[in-house]
Amino acid sequence: GGLSKLMAHFCDADPRIEALRTEVSRDMSCARAYLKCGWQVERSISASHYPPMWVKGSEFRYERELVLEVFGIEAGTEIIDNAGQRERRYKHPLAIGNDGAEDLERRAALESAGFKPRVGSGALLLTLRLQRK
Repeated sequence: GGLSKLMAHFCDADPRIEALRTEVSRDMSCARAYLKCGWQVERSISASHYPPMWVKGSEFRYERELVLEVFGIEAGTEIIDNAGQRERRYKHPLAIGNDGAEDLERRAALESAGFKPRVGSGALLLTLRLQRK
């Protein structure tokens, strides 16, 4: 709640700004806190739009970090850069919903390193309409 109030205060300086928008994971309890502070749900975003966390036992890793570890810094950087260059279904280059041959090969390599993807529950796009004085 404090962040939304702070952002609203700074946005008051520019009368062209009518609303603030943010994406909040549905996995996090902070979504409820945003809603209690006056933010409203604009739309729901499926988990397919985001990269998964990778799990091995009790260890959780971000995909970008794991790609660099499994493939090495140079090759991993190239894989990530190439994912951002090519045409894909979802905006994020490492989104779990992207199912091109390179995506499937990259995920197979991560799984062969002993990790399993943990897909989140998506996100909510929230909007806070600014009240002008």
